[in-house]
Amino acid sequence: MLKHRADIKTLVYLSMTTFLLFYQWQYGFHIISYVFSLYLALTVAIIAHNHNHVPMWHSKTMNHITDYWITLFYGFPTFAWIPTHNRNHHKFNNREGDYTITYRVSEKNNLFTLLSYPSISSYFQQSPIIAYLKHLWAHQRTHFFYSGWSVRGFNFIGWYGVVSGLAKGTIICHYSASSCLIFSFDF
Repeated sequence: MLKHRADIKTLVYLSMTTFLLFYQWQYGFHIISYVFSLYLALTVAIIAHNHNHVPMWHSKTMNHITDYWITLFYGFPTFAWIPTHNRNHHKFNNREGDYTITYRVSEKNNLFTLLSYPSISSYFQQSPIIAYLKHLWAHQRTHFFYSGWSVRGFNFIGWYGVVSGLAKGTIICHYSASSCLIFSFDF
């Protein structure tokens, strides 16, 4: 079912990421699991990139399921890569016109640029993503609904996690803090 045998490693990394989420949820903060979660956050960003260019499965259904799985840990729907990465970034390649240009604020490689990039880049990516969704609505409704469910599912699971954590009476700040760091390193 996998296109390439090497993608077994990808599935192992996604499984470890999923396991670590449940482990941290159950047992709370521990420095080793926290550092490991930061490492896995970087791997999920790489997995999202690679799966976007070369889907892992021969089956479209399995690729959609994998898209949803990656979206949960990447923090941004994987379909959004199509208008901003595939169709734009590879055309302009970090030059003027690239929505994801890395030096929009500064050409310096410093902490401010690293920390501000996700928010600034996301802001500039919204217009092409909205245009892409409008195009899907007009020309590819099935793919539009698949993309919409990706966003809805991500939001539902995120809010469910917050509400269930509050209902349990647990303090979820440690996981929220690591998620914020994960998202800042993911983009």
